[in-house]
Amino acid sequence: MVDEYETSGNKLTVRQGFRIGWSRTAWRLFLIDLIVNLPAIALAVVLLVAGIGVYFAWVNGTANFAAFSTVATIVLAFITIFVVVILTIVLHLLRNFFWRISALEDIGVRESMRRGFSLVFENWKSVGLMWLVMIGLGIVWAVASIILFIITIPVVIVTAIIAVLVVAIPFLLFVGHLQHLP
Repeated sequence: MVDEYETSGNKLTVRQGFRIGWSRTAWRLFLIDLIVNLPAIALAVVLLVAGIGVYFAWVNGTANFAAFSTVATIVLAFITIFVVVILTIVLHLLRNFFWRISALEDIGVRESMRRGFSLVFENWKSVGLMWLVMIGLGIVWAVASIILFIITIPVVIVTAIIAVLVVAIPFLLFVGHLQHLP
């Protein structure tokens, strides 16, 4: 909308702006992303409800029941977190295939997910290899980032010292000038 206003001087309404920037493909990609992230959203809600339940067990129940419910909730929470993390990793791997099929073939969410699953199952060796390569690149990137961060710490310290000197010298001259005024 800003670009349209700057180039032609035409002010657009919010509805016209959404018409320009929001398409059926963008909506489908949003829905695919929402479906892929639903397990994580459901996990957050379940953990919140479980935490509230444990709180009320401690406040309103006996100590034995509260301790048992706390331990049971923690064990079930760890199992649930493990399952949801694995499911989320798999769904995020598949999400790229869902997106590409939806955007390139201009089909609906269910059909793109169905075709994405079938594409992955038909080419599981290539997908697995690509996934391993991407994990390897992620590990290399993380290691390189840590090394570069450690290397740049002295640069940041030297730059900070120079900045303090650049600011301090005029400040000290100004304060010294103020002390000599009557």
